[in-house]
Amino acid sequence: MPSQATIVKKKVLTPDLVIMWLKPNIPFTFKPGQYCTIGIKNIERPYSIASAPHEELIEFFLEVVPKTLETEKSLSPKLYDLSVGDTVSLRPNAKGMFLLEEKYPTQVMISTTTCIAPYISMVRAYLAGYYKTTFTKPIYLFHGVSYQDEFGYLEELKAAEKTGKIMYVPTVSRDTEARNTSWKGQIGRVNIILNDYFKKLNILPQESLLYLCGNKKMIEELRKLNQVGFKIKEEIFF
Repeated sequence: MPSQATIVKKKVLTPDLVIMWLKPNIPFTFKPGQYCTIGIKNIERPYSIASAPHEELIEFFLEVVPKTLETEKSLSPKLYDLSVGDTVSLRPNAKGMFLLEEKYPTQVMISTTTCIAPYISMVRAYLAGYYKTTFTKPIYLFHGVSYQDEFGYLEELKAAEKTGKIMYVPTVSRDTEARNTSWKGQIGRVNIILNDYFKKLNILPQESLLYLCGNKKMIEELRKLNQVGFKIKEEIFF
């Protein structure tokens, strides 16, 4: 049976993106990369957890389903409209096998928009000493969005780069639009820019594991890297 969790913090990024923090009313354990199932009035949906296991709160990065696709069973608009102090249901067990595999010396994480959440959990856990392995190379994290205001963790990951344990590459795909006029970083779809970065960073198939978490089209494109020997682990969000 589901328990309850209370919204204790909420950060609105855009009219369709929000980060929320939940405080469960009973202990909740998970591994970095897993997801939790939350709900409102018997409408439930799984969300990847962005917080790390050592953190007190459950954090998730929410994208609201477009109005054209919204139905009475759509959960994301209902969650977006909640306020601090409101409660949601929380299934007692985290699930999922989208976990970091320490045996690979080169870790490459690729995502679109809110699908960076499981990587945030892994990165925070790694920096906190959760894993047994200390990689000789940084964890490479590639993150593609349409607009610069959709980066939910830009400052955190830029700060994490100073440890030398993380390399974060944020990229925007709609660089000519007004919302991106002040963007000075990488441009282009995340699946398009990878080839040049792989060459520059000497990311090799025989020693690497690629994690793919994002929209179906991005994952379908990057599955082709299997053909040149890359090992791939994926999680699809529709």
